[in-house]
Amino acid sequence: MDNRYLEFVVAEMQSILDEKAFKQTEEGVFANNDKQIKIVYDEARQLYRLIACDIADGNLGEERELSAYLFDDSQTKRDAASVGIDFADTLKKELGIKRSRANNNANAIDLPTASKNAQMTVAGFTAKLLAVYPEFKETYKESVAKNGMYLYLEFFRETLTPKIAEVLSSGTDKQVKKIVDLLNGCYIDGDKETGTLIIAILSVACEQSEGLLAKISEIQGKDSYLVPLIRNFLPELKKNKALREALIG
Repeated sequence: MDNRYLEFVVAEMQSILDEKAFKQTEEGVFANNDKQIKIVYDEARQLYRLIACDIADGNLGEERELSAYLFDDSQTKRDAASVGIDFADTLKKELGIKRSRANNNANAIDLPTASKNAQMTVAGFTAKLLAVYPEFKETYKESVAKNGMYLYLEFFRETLTPKIAEVLSSGTDKQVKKIVDLLNGCYIDGDKETGTLIIAILSVACEQSEGLLAKISEIQGKDSYLVPLIRNFLPELKKNKALREALIG
């Protein structure tokens, strides 16, 4: 994929670059007296990368990756704008730009992280999905700040579950496979709570989209373990009002 969407990424960051007197030195590269910022597309890994290095006495220091955002050839300029929004937020932190007082409580909340050498928890699963859909990062912080803790069912019900259901029901075959493969990997690596949440999300999507279960079965093949679990969960979703309200609202 060529870099035709770079301008849409940069557009979301331009006000910050201007505020800190960054000037473009080449495509995707900006510098002021103290720092160089690069926005590059990694073709092999199919992701945009935000890279920074300090400048001292006119010399460039070691490059540091500040953020990365998955972006394949099925995505559009609207998705590129989401990359720019995520990178702009990261760049503000790098440059020490403070947010407005109204967002102070949410700003103090850290994003969830996934442990590399441990069984995946719901927090780790959330971190994986926020890397794919970074437009919900601020919503996550606001939710935790409001509730004083991470109420993941509420957060997923209002953000990630409908987003995933939308992609699975109306996305391209490539997009559907991408999210199914992600959920499948997280199910394999996840603890019991995470596994149950993943089956619930897929069941909500399958209930809302005729033929989706068959498509998931086709993607996973004859040895799929997700499909029978979804089939077993769907009747409970249909009859259990409290469960439906928790997952769908």
